[in-house]
Amino acid sequence: MAGKTASMLVVVTVTTAVAVTPARLTIDIAADLGIGEVLLDVARWAAAYLLMSVIAFGLAGLLRSAIAALGILITVPIIVGTGILQWPQVLRLLPDQAALSLLGAPGYDVTALPPAAAALVLATWAGLCLAAYALALIRRDT
Repeated sequence: MAGKTASMLVVVTVTTAVAVTPARLTIDIAADLGIGEVLLDVARWAAAYLLMSVIAFGLAGLLRSAIAALGILITVPIIVGTGILQWPQVLRLLPDQAALSLLGAPGYDVTALPPAAAALVLATWAGLCLAAYALALIRRDT
């Protein structure tokens, strides 16, 4: 599992550096942001991509299906976005809402979190998904 995790982290880091960083630099420089604000924005986007990728990786390993993991990660925000679930105290702790808050664009005012709290929520989800995958892998091997 360590090799798969390391490979995933390398791929996500390189992809973020190639795709996200130039785009955010272009947008931020055009908006006349200072160097500190630009670096903070790039770091937030990189963290959101990395943590959401770790969550998807953990779910895919746990469920033994990348399609099921993507189905969950796509379906849950759609259900939340339609307003079916009306529990903002819990909704703000879902990974998609935390990622939006981390990027400074919360889906709804009631689901907004401060960026540090959003990063903590995403890191917790990522850790839980990796731990669940590791436990499932250990159990499958015995």
